[in-house]
Amino acid sequence: MKLKDYLETKGVTQTFISGATGINKSRLSRMVNGIDAPRPDQIIAIYDATEKHVCIEDWASQFDEVAIWCTALKRAGRDHDID
Repeated sequence: MKLKDYLETKGVTQTFISGATGINKSRLSRMVNGIDAPRPDQIIAIYDATEKHVCIEDWASQFDEVAIWCTALKRAGRDHDID
């Protein structure tokens, strides 16, 4: 589930996610709107804050660089690390 969809579906605010993850509100807003790709540590923080609803594959569908990370994990035999 994309973060934008999660926020709308669950009624969670960007301010809450920002506080739960430590991600600056303006950066989080750019990620929600598909402008900036999250760093790996931010993907993990958002995954945890959304109770596993927003995972790396959700970001991979939005950002090519994240898709490349997923492909690299799969090729390295680490695809079990992707939920």
